[in-house]
Amino acid sequence: MGIAIVDSASAQSGFGAGAAARGEFHCGGCGYGISVRRQLPTCPMCRGTEWRPSPGRPVLLTVDASDLEA
Repeated sequence: MGIAIVDSASAQSGFGAGAAARGEFHCGGCGYGISVRRQLPTCPMCRGTEWRPSPGRPVLLTVDASDLEA
């Protein structure tokens, strides 16, 4: 396992609930904003599971070493 810093502009596909992440996110369904330090939850407002990073904010993700090989 490792940590990757991702620019929010390059993370257009979003992240699913349960993903280990740290940063500011908005729900892909309703736009509800959260600040996360461990795992992305299910949205408390609409029960959505897709999160998008807040524009202009870096995001820290926990990734497997195999994901970094290219």
